[in-house]
Amino acid sequence: MDRAGEKAAVIKALATIGFLVLISAASILHLRPPAKDGDLGFSTDAAMEHLKIIAQQPHPVGSPANRAVRKYIVDQLTKSGFEVDVQRAAMESRWHGRSYTVHNVLARLRGEGDGTAVALVAHYDSVHTGPGAADDGAAVAALIEVGRLLRAEGPFHNDLILLLTDGEEAGLLGAFAFVDEHDWFNEVGLVLNFEARGTSGASIMFETSPGNGWLVREYARVAPHPITSSLSVEVYRRMPNFTDFTAFLRADLAGMNFAFISTPENYHTEYDDLEHLDTGSLRHHGVQALALARHFLRMDLTTRRSSDDAVFFVVPGLGVIHYPLDWALPLCLLPVGVLATLITHGLRSRKLRMRRILIAAAGQLLTMAIASGASYMMWLALKAINQSFNTNWMVAAFVSLAVAVTLALTGLMARRLEDCNLAVGACIWGAALAIFSSVWIPAASYLFVWPVLFSSLSLLVLLSGDELRGPSVVRSATVNLLAVPSIIVILPVAYLAFVGLGVQAGFALNALAVLLAWSLLPQLRILARPLAWHTVLALGSSSIICFIVAL
Repeated sequence: MDRAGEKAAVIKALATIGFLVLISAASILHLRPPAKDGDLGFSTDAAMEHLKIIAQQPHPVGSPANRAVRKYIVDQLTKSGFEVDVQRAAMESRWHGRSYTVHNVLARLRGEGDGTAVALVAHYDSVHTGPGAADDGAAVAALIEVGRLLRAEGPFHNDLILLLTDGEEAGLLGAFAFVDEHDWFNEVGLVLNFEARGTSGASIMFETSPGNGWLVREYARVAPHPITSSLSVEVYRRMPNFTDFTAFLRADLAGMNFAFISTPENYHTEYDDLEHLDTGSLRHHGVQALALARHFLRMDLTTRRSSDDAVFFVVPGLGVIHYPLDWALPLCLLPVGVLATLITHGLRSRKLRMRRILIAAAGQLLTMAIASGASYMMWLALKAINQSFNTNWMVAAFVSLAVAVTLALTGLMARRLEDCNLAVGACIWGAALAIFSSVWIPAASYLFVWPVLFSSLSLLVLLSGDELRGPSVVRSATVNLLAVPSIIVILPVAYLAFVGLGVQAGFALNALAVLLAWSLLPQLRILARPLAWHTVLALGSSSIICFIVAL
């Protein structure tokens, strides 16, 4: 290649790397809560005024501070014109056997329909160790403001119930008291519950009732700045975690559960206060509750709904992509078919070698093992230091390390096996995971189906060109655009997994990072070949820097 050709190749490599960094940054930045209230009418400032009263001090169930918070909530809802009731119930904790007297605050706005109600739920008690500004004062304050707005707009077709429970931190006591003992429970047709497991971040729709297809469709239609995925729903169903929403699930009610989960180190501590609360998190609770309540209050909730679950995830700029769970296996045929076409075309054109592909596939498993080992060493270092850390920087450290190791080992293998064979070998494992997940965990299948599809398409575009002259500008641009789905599908899941589960999710984060690297081999190893080792060095250095900054 002459000097002009070398210069053009470097420019293409720089453009590729810059584009991938830009899309990666955008996919993570999209996970932030909205910065402004928007045009729905919700006022974050008004909600914050309520929160300043609610989160002055810890107010666990049965405490004088709890009574003061309850009185304030009752006064505000009465002032807004609601029909207000305080439910008193003696409950025994399912967690540790202690008995409590809980006081739920209920407010109702009667509709013009048959009495079916939409319930907006949050708990107003806190733990003993913190004032509960996030958990769950932000949701309570947001719902008081949402109630005021809806009361001014109503009546609607359905009834609105604001249920602010007591004793959630002692064992979901208020929620179970409402389900077991209050007359209004029998009229509830839909529940939207709002929680927190940190003091910042977006309000994620992370849990649904079974048969969520119709709920996801409606959520996708009206939710402002949606953050959700069927994978989070599937994972949470398998975890031993509980919120007030658990009581409604056990009572076979339809609904959705929301929470913000960033900065989890503040959860249930004295740092769950106004100073550490991200007001954007409160805002996201509020605008979602308002938009969804308006929508569901106008719907006929008595009509029989589909019992099918859905596969769903968010694409920035397009919203929630969703389709029936039954589509998972048929859709899996797309990447498998494209990969088969790719291998057939490559073998016929002699740009691929089956023996090298098989060796490459085995080598990629070794890559995963070594990358996991590197992540384990980082985890041991973090554990030894035993300090609190910045989650965002630590995510960047783990991802950078896994991608750097993957690219370095792939580069070493490429000397004998060639990049295209290595990329196809990685696609084979991706296709195997797509098939496995589509059969056994279809809610998670999108995480493999779409990256493998677009990675295979990228390779097909590259192999269809002139190998000697290299990819043209148009072909390079096409291949770079085909990298977007892999990034926006995998990277947010990796980020939220680490944020939600902490250091113990490091290995899951590593596996997802390696999967992302495999999906981007057409871009990072073929288009960016002139800068491939520079990229490895940059990623490795970034991992060390991010790790240090995170501490």
